[in-house]
Amino acid sequence: MKKVILLGLMLSSLIWMAIACTENSTITSPAAPTATATPGLTATPGLTATPVSFTALYNTYIAASIGSSGTCISCHSTSSGLPPNASTQVIFYSAIVNQLAADGCATTLVAPGNHTQSALYLRLAGGSCSPQMPNGGPNYLNASQLAQFASWIDAGAPNN
Repeated sequence: MKKVILLGLMLSSLIWMAIACTENSTITSPAAPTATATPGLTATPGLTATPVSFTALYNTYIAASIGSSGTCISCHSTSSGLPPNASTQVIFYSAIVNQLAADGCATTLVAPGNHTQSALYLRLAGGSCSPQMPNGGPNYLNASQLAQFASWIDAGAPNN
């Protein structure tokens, strides 16, 4: 059993190293959210992305239309009633950072310093935390875009 686990960890590491070698690993600004993440993605993308500001993440991914998926605000606003409320950047930040998650994906929506324990990141990444956001896709975030959220969270989720 230990050999199977070790083999799985080694294989996962090799896959992520291959992905990191084929992608631009330094991201300085958000890319347009047009690519699709691999369904069932559970591994963490390479976290070498330069942390982007919360303002950039909000304007690029939350408030902007994500292809045919619409905006996050179209589902997460005061009128829809679905938490967390993303109707404005100020409200969204207050609604996610250090706030308890009620969905069972993680205990906190955004746990500053730890993206792997943040329900927001896990929902965007999909895999073990479903439904993947944006709900129904088809324009899920790719590994580079997910790395931007992970970097922001791991940098302490600053309100910048």
